[in-house]
Amino acid sequence: MTRGAWLALIGLAACLPDTSDFGGGSDAGPTNDGAVDASVDARVDTDSGEPDLGDDPLAGCDPLLPCIRSCDEALFESLLWQPSFDAFPDDMTLVSGTVFADSDSLVFERDEMDTFSTARSSAGFSDALLCTRFRMPGGGEGVSANLFAVGFLTGSGGVELFLDGREEELHFLSAEVLPDGVLLGTAPYAWEAAHEFVVLIYLSGTTTYAEVLDLATSESFAFPGTYRGEMRPGFAWFSAGEPKVLEPIVVLEAKVGRPSASALAAME
Repeated sequence: MTRGAWLALIGLAACLPDTSDFGGGSDAGPTNDGAVDASVDARVDTDSGEPDLGDDPLAGCDPLLPCIRSCDEALFESLLWQPSFDAFPDDMTLVSGTVFADSDSLVFERDEMDTFSTARSSAGFSDALLCTRFRMPGGGEGVSANLFAVGFLTGSGGVELFLDGREEELHFLSAEVLPDGVLLGTAPYAWEAAHEFVVLIYLSGTTTYAEVLDLATSESFAFPGTYRGEMRPGFAWFSAGEPKVLEPIVVLEAKVGRPSASALAAME
């Protein structure tokens, strides 16, 4: 485990507000046997409904992203949250640093007063799949825009996937037993130039899962894991560590929804 990933986990989780007031969420603290309440709290209404998929492009796919290379509707039975980035979304909250909408994307830049530039969904979700597509600069020593974290976080729990360009590693962590956290999966990975990535994060009960696909190289990684932390609805969470003005991390797309049967079969 890299020092940067641990510091990011501690810093991000510490910024989150208590979600105990979300209606319908579980009041249980950290447990080894609990299950997440099946309700979605403060969900954002969409007009998407259930996608008409026709032939299932995910049939037999394991892992998922190499088959579709995007946040395709086939991943979802129904969509719960799909922010538009023509302006800073009303259904997102700025947590720290400098995050703003530009050219239908969400830009994460360095703020002189904050180590992290962070934004989250305004709603909390349970039993949900997050898919996001983003662009980040190449890694390597001396590159400032070197860390991006994506996941579901509650007041003192949740899961995060860290893309650490400087340390050239991927980490999937559970934010249980703060401030230490639990490593669920890791892989060495380096990219030299700006690359586009697609990431999946799933959290339901004790089941959690993450996937990463580098669209430039077609390399992919899957991290299944067991979650034993706080059972509450989680915010969709996006955080860039020390990004530069000239090397921002840019979120191009984000969706949260109920996973489709084929997606669920691959993740569980």
